[in-house]
Amino acid sequence: DEEDNWSLASSTATSVRTAKITVPVAPRFSCLDRLQRRNEFYSKLEEKHRALDKEKFEYEARIKAKEQAAIKLMRRNMSYKANPVPSFYRDGPPAKVELKKLPLTRAKSPVFTRRKSYGDA
Repeated sequence: DEEDNWSLASSTATSVRTAKITVPVAPRFSCLDRLQRRNEFYSKLEEKHRALDKEKFEYEARIKAKEQAAIKLMRRNMSYKANPVPSFYRDGPPAKVELKKLPLTRAKSPVFTRRKSYGDA
């Protein structure tokens, strides 16, 4: 009987054990989840930075193109264009009016004699 008791006890013990046995599951660490979410966040942040840099580059290119167009237009407008010379440059200087000249007088020869002084007289 003892053997049956032991066998019965062992069979009940094994059945009790099999019912309570749980399947082992690896522990799930929250740091791994955080690592994965952080990687996703950084990848999205990097995409956003790339998009902003691309937009900034396109904006700068548009501004530079506008400035170059404005400079080109200004240079075109500032170039000197030949204008016809006014007529007063072509005619030359006006003629001078000649005045009537008076006849020349004859020169007198100078007198180099001594003057009589009043004291001698």
